[in-house]
Order: sequence, then C-alpha cells, then structure tokens
Amino acid sequence: MNNRLWTLPFIILLAACQPQTSPSVPPTLEASVTPPQPEQTETVPPATDIPLPSVYRSIQVAYTAQEQLWLWENGGSIPLTSANPDTPPVFSASGDQIAFIRDGELLVIHSDGSSERVLIPAQEMTAIEPQNPARLVQFSWVGGKPLLLVSTLEDSGIGLQPNQDLYILHTDTDEIVPIFPAGQGGLAYPSPDGAWLAVVSKERALLMKSDGSEEKARLTYSPYQSGHFPYIPKPYWAGDSLFFLLEVWSEEFITIWKIPVEGEPSIPYETSMYRGLSFSPDLSRFAYILDDGMLDSPIELHIANLDGTDDMVYARATHEDYTGLGFLGWAPNSQSFLFTDTGGMIQWMKTGESEAQAVPMPPVEPLRAIKILWLDAGQFVIIIRSPSGIWLSAPGQESLQIAGFSEGDFVASDLARSFDIALMENFLP
Repeated sequence: MNNRLWTLPFIILLAACQPQTSPSVPPTLEASVTPPQPEQTETVPPATDIPLPSVYRSIQVAYTAQEQLWLWENGGSIPLTSANPDTPPVFSASGDQIAFIRDGELLVIHSDGSSERVLIPAQEMTAIEPQNPARLVQFSWVGGKPLLLVSTLEDSGIGLQPNQDLYILHTDTDEIVPIFPAGQGGLAYPSPDGAWLAVVSKERALLMKSDGSEEKARLTYSPYQSGHFPYIPKPYWAGDSLFFLLEVWSEEFITIWKIPVEGEPSIPYETSMYRGLSFSPDLSRFAYILDDGMLDSPIELHIANLDGTDDMVYARATHEDYTGLGFLGWAPNSQSFLFTDTGGMIQWMKTGESEAQAVPMPPVEPLRAIKILWLDAGQFVIIIRSPSGIWLSAPGQESLQIAGFSEGDFVASDLARSFDIALMENFLP
C-alpha cells in the first residue's frame, strides 16, 4: 500500500480557486480487481494461412472499442480490460505497459493483460479539478523512466482545451506530485534522454528537470490568437537533449527560436509565409505548406534548411484540386519523408529528389487518423483508423486490417485519440 505525496497548501489553493464540492481526501491505493468483461462482439478479419510479414510482426497496437481496451499483435486481437472507447491508450517507451482511462480514472496495465491498477482514482481527479471531476486528462510517458506527465482539459463549449496545469505521476510508487495549478503551467514535452521538460504556454517557455525541480524561465513572448483559442507553441528537442527549437507566432512574423539547456536563446530564422511546420529529427531542416490564400496561386509543400536556405518545392496543388496536400513525417535519419498528395494518397520521398514512391493504402473511407512508426530509416508501419476499422500499411506490403468496427464504435471527434502503436520489445534496435 503506497501513500500519495499531496502537499496540503496546494490542495487548499485549488479548493479556494474552484467552486466547493467537498472533495474527499485522496485515499491510498491498492491493486484494483479487473472488472468483469462483457461478451465480445467485435468484428475482426478472419485468419488466413498467409504468413504475417515481419514488418507487421514487429509491432503491437493498443486501441479502444466497444467499451474495451484491445491489444493486437502477431495477427490477432485480444481484449485486455474495460475502458472508455473514445479516449487514448498510451504505450510506455518499452511497450510493456499501457496507460488508459476508464470512467474518469487513469489506469495502467501490462500489455499481457496482467497487473492492472488505478493510478489516479476518481476521488483524486475531484481533488485536482473540483469544478468538473469528470473531465478527461492528457498524459504521456517520460522515456526510460516510470513517470507520466498528467494535465487536465477544460470543455470550452467549442472544444477541449488544456488547463495548463501539470502533475508528475511516479508509476512505480503511485506518488503524484503537483507542479503547476491550472493556468500557471503549460504543455510539457520531455527531452529524449528523459532528464528535462520544456513547459510551454501561450506566453512563455520554461525549462525544468523531469522531476519538477530546477525551474527556470527561458523565453517570454506575446500571446497569439489562432481562431477561437490562443496558440501554444510546440518545442522540438534535439536528439542529444542539449536544446530545443520553438516556433513562435505573431501578427507579422513566425520566429524559430533555439533554446539551449545552458546559455541564451537565439533566432536561427524568421519568416511570414508558411504553415504546418515540421522539423527534421536532426533539426537541420523544416517542412512547411506555402499558401498565400490567393485562388490563382498554388499550394506548395516546401523543405528548407533551418536558416531558410536551399528552399525546394516537393509537391504542388491548385485550389481547385486541393484535397489533402500535407506533410506527415520525417524518417529518423532526416533524409526522407512522408506526405499526402492532392488525392489523399501517402507518398514517400527522399530529400533532394523529385520522384516519390506511393505507399499501398487500404480501401477505406476518406476520413481517417494516421500514426507512423519508423523501424529504421527505410522501414515503417502506418496505422490508419477509419469508421470501419483499423488498418496497417507498409512499403512493399499489402494493407492489413487488424480490427473491424460497427457504426456505434466510431466517434469522429476522438478518432486520433483512440489508438497507439509500439515496437515490440524483442524487435527493439
């Protein structure tokens, strides 16, 4: 039995700032009993005698459907436990644990279906946010450590928006440490080595150790309104964890800041003409979509060096035939990338070249959510969730359907939140 490390002044502060609902004292936790599982009616593709390609055998997929958390691997899906069907399951870095949500509680389970336990029970969610204890939470693992970053979301009436709070959850001890109350933190992004957190809000970027210590301000900027909501920049960490890049918007310019762990921030590049920016893993280049809004001007996919030099057009679309030109992601070596063409098909192209290779796509509806897992610089798996089910695609392989859904299983607003993909432990490089 493990006790929580809640600081009393923090809970009092939350209670004073929110309508009172008499939240109970967070209880100590013990391993929960797995609830009874309802009869499974999920439609899955029939088994065949065709050997499963090794690229598909190298991965596992967690997804939610029919009030269940499912795991697919080696050609078959099994139900692990009950879960909310429209909320995210998230693999740990090693793929051996899955964090998920059920009835407003945050839980974790091993990928073999064992050792399920509650990490944040409903009573503690009430203590975190008394105003709306049923709200969902955002959570992500810190690579290589038994840590989850947890924050809450607010239903604005238009959509779910981050409350800009932050909690660090130690999954090995059940200790939850409050770092920022609502409105005083931001969105947290861990460094690749798990040592640092970049915490960004609409007006500042902070840096701190991954345990919440050694907080220091790194950059402040003016808020930028994007549609109905303030824009929150996204940091991109260098592979050696020594610095991150930050894209900051203003009315006139988009500024790329380089923010080191030690030393002063600098500006490698400033522009006013792009959207959909995506940095390469080595942070030497960025991709962007150029669209000046004029009907007689093309929409273009560009890639340029970090300082703006060697800017090259890789794909074009007109406003008449534009249906989905967009950048999907970089290869780990920063030498090739994936993008969607004007017909919504996925293309694979090397930087500096003009010919793309089409990636086989399943015959699914246009509405789909996509995640990409690179096994190495030349091999990857694309996971696609559509209203009819989940599919896998890979270069040189036929698409494989791993799950089928009935109409009632599909929640369009949470399409991209309801699955995750991981490399199996025995395939780790």
